[in-house]
Amino acid sequence: MSNYDREQLVMDEVTGDLQLASILQTIGVMLLLFDAIVVNFVWVGFRDGSYFWLYWTIVEGSAGFVMAMVGSFLKSRSGRRIPRLDTNAEMEEVVVDRSRAA
Repeated sequence: MSNYDREQLVMDEVTGDLQLASILQTIGVMLLLFDAIVVNFVWVGFRDGSYFWLYWTIVEGSAGFVMAMVGSFLKSRSGRRIPRLDTNAEMEEVVVDRSRAA
């Protein structure tokens, strides 16, 4: 397997991790924002003697926070795994491999 193919596989994996991280962060933040709306019902539930909205808010807030943090962790981890070409010789080798494949 050529150097270019290995780097392309790594980049595809990193791109997939970045997409997953972005999706997890987006869903987590949306859950937290929706939780900000639902928290208004906690007081109504307390007044009626129900703890449903309190439990709902705690579970949904925890899930949103965990998803946002996992997405943030994946995004920072995948950013460190991006391959870098160190020398011009390696760059020329990649260009040569591309021209041979065509």
